[in-house]
Amino acid sequence: MKRFIRKNNRLSSNLYLGNSFYFITICVNNHICVFETLESNNTLTINDKAENGETELASTPSVVVKECLINLHKYYFNISLHNWVIMPNHIHFILELTDTSKNLSQIIRGFKINAQKKIVEASSVSPLLKSQLQKNSFNFHKFWQKSYYDHIIRDDSDYIRIKEYIQSNPINWNKDIYYFSS
Repeated sequence: MKRFIRKNNRLSSNLYLGNSFYFITICVNNHICVFETLESNNTLTINDKAENGETELASTPSVVVKECLINLHKYYFNISLHNWVIMPNHIHFILELTDTSKNLSQIIRGFKINAQKKIVEASSVSPLLKSQLQKNSFNFHKFWQKSYYDHIIRDDSDYIRIKEYIQSNPINWNKDIYYFSS
């Protein structure tokens, strides 16, 4: 019996160490739309109605992921977060690594674990969040798709092109292959 060996989609590990910029995309498992769109420097406050008619300030998956993303620097001192966007079923961001104490894979793994943990915690105290996730039979214990996509930003023109892509992504959402109209 032949054993399947998963191909590593990363380049040489020394390319993912310090003093570089990376364009990162992380997708929700099965590309299920669970987020509201949030952009860099954008704040979101959502007041949802609870079943009893009272107003509840809900932690949505978008809010939880945004907080985890903008607080990455508290856990990894060698990074700087540049432009980012949270789309309905994926996130994009530019990350700068400024030294070699942690590599990119460790940072992304830590982010995904932390965000998933916080979403599970928030769903246990917020019936609105739990019902939002469960309406699509979503397993929020397997929140993220395995792995992630990365691109090493090579020069200023590459950085500008990616920054513009991130900024225009919400406008172009309806052209995305994972766009779901409901």
